[in-house]
Formats: sequence, structure tokens, C-alpha cells
Amino acid sequence: MKTSELRKKAQAGKLVLIRIMSSSEQPNLTIRPQIVPASLTYASLVFAGGFVCGMIRVPILLPLIGVRYAELVEMPIMAFILWRAAGFVVRRYGRKTSSSSGHRMSGSGDTGPNWLLVGFLGVIWMLVVELLLSAAMGGVTGVKKFITERDVIAGPASSHVYRIGPIYISM
Repeated sequence: MKTSELRKKAQAGKLVLIRIMSSSEQPNLTIRPQIVPASLTYASLVFAGGFVCGMIRVPILLPLIGVRYAELVEMPIMAFILWRAAGFVVRRYGRKTSSSSGHRMSGSGDTGPNWLLVGFLGVIWMLVVELLLSAAMGGVTGVKKFITERDVIAGPASSHVYRIGPIYISM
């Protein structure tokens, strides 16, 4: 069949045309290169804030109120640090396209990295750094202590907040 005959049948609803995309029109299915630097930046900022908080928590709060309560007192401060770090990362690595209404949620098409992946990678980077520091400072005993002495309430709660920080800020 000729192209003109195919178009007539397609216009009449009798034929569905399938257009093959050229290589320049095909969607990009690769992971965006901003994800790793964004997650490393996020993890670094949170680690720095946690390091400063730990310098206050361990020598001052820990002997007074114990491990769990010291970590729970630290959580609102760390939540603020997470919020600020996520905001910085979203502003730095996210590129929002302009929308007609100007509202942030109105389909503005965030073209930045996948923020959920940034959050998950940030948690992984943090755990790797903490595990390596535990190994460097305490050897096998430090690693065992890092794994077994994590608080069952404060630990998971803070890591959940950590993961969703970039998503919440990017909305």
C-alpha cells in the first residue's frame, strides 16, 4: 500500500499507524547523572550536622539521660538539619521548568534527579561511612557495637525521615 492510502484508512479509523521513532527521539532511560552527586552532597551535609550534634549528645546528654533519650532529644535538631540539607540539594540539583499557573505542584515537571533514589542512596552512604568509621575506631568490636547497639526506635525513625526529605522538599 502507498502512504496516501494508509493515511486515508487511518483517518477513517480503519487502520492504526505506528510511527517508529528515530534514535534522537527515543526517550532517555538512563539514570540521571545528578543522582550520585546529589546523594553524596545530601549525605555529607547530614553527616556534618550529625557529627556536630554527636559532639554535644555523647559527652553531655548521654551520661545524663541515657542513649535512647539522648537520641530522641537530638531527633528534632537532626530533622531540621535534614530539611535544610534536602532543600539545598533540591535547589542545587533540581531544575524545575516553568509552569503556567506558577504553583509548584501543578505539573511543573521537575527535571531533577529521582528524589526518592537520592534519599535512599543518601541513607546507604551514611550507613557505609558510619560502618567504616566504627571499623576504623573500634575494629571488629566497633562494627559489632554499631550493628547491635542501634536504638530500635530512634534509628529507624530517623532513617525514614532521611529518605523522604528530598521528596518532600521537591514538592
